[in-house]
Amino acid sequence: NANTWHINARNSGYRVDHTPEAGSVAVTTGGPYGHVMWIERVNDNGTVDLSEYNNSYSSVSGLPGDFGYRKQVSTSGMWFIHF
Repeated sequence: NANTWHINARNSGYRVDHTPEAGSVAVTTGGPYGHVMWIERVNDNGTVDLSEYNNSYSSVSGLPGDFGYRKQVSTSGMWFIHF
């Protein structure tokens, strides 16, 4: 599940922290499964622009399972996996 990606990544030798960078994967641990997102850009005000699947809130069609893009998202509580 997505809510363990940061733990598994760290155990596999990847850098994992709370500092967003473009090209990193954001991990949230809420809910039963968590969620992962791709960081497209870090903005000057500390928010991020991200892309994701399976979030009906941001999806193009408004349906789960579709691609979405969000801008100016707070990173509070997120983990970031760096490649």
